[in-house]
Amino acid sequence: MDKCQCSSKVDKRSKKKTGLCRDCYIKSVNTNGEAKCITCGGKTSEPRAEYCKPCWLNRPVEGRKTTYRKYQLKKKYKLTFEQYDEMLAAQGGKCAICLTDYTELSESLYVDHNRKCCPSKESCGNCVRGLLCRQCNFAIGLLKDNEVIIKTASDYVKKHNEKVGN
Repeated sequence: MDKCQCSSKVDKRSKKKTGLCRDCYIKSVNTNGEAKCITCGGKTSEPRAEYCKPCWLNRPVEGRKTTYRKYQLKKKYKLTFEQYDEMLAAQGGKCAICLTDYTELSESLYVDHNRKCCPSKESCGNCVRGLLCRQCNFAIGLLKDNEVIIKTASDYVKKHNEKVGN
């Protein structure tokens, strides 16, 4: 992890985290500014890309999922992976509403944000409320984040559960 393909030490100060030492990174970029794939040396689709498309697709699926998840967290919610993990730890690894443990779910907990602040799917980052399972996140969205509707729904369920209990 700290070693380049050529067994040299990776440059930690580099803003571009390629996993290469300075010399190998310079060799990976053509003199005309076109980038080469760090795996096979082929031409990449854009100058900032580290991999050509075939090498990107041949990366382990888990690596691609993690990279995409990091990108989505940053783009949609202005969160880093570390901030997400801190939120998850603060919630005890559970959905903030139904308290289902994230290990029991088939997918990651959703980031919930206040739609009064940011009505679109993307958030400014200041209105992130917590992490919810899919069902709880959808339920809050379907109930329009309206406290009155949520309270009324709760009263309704409670009333009809009491009838069944008698």
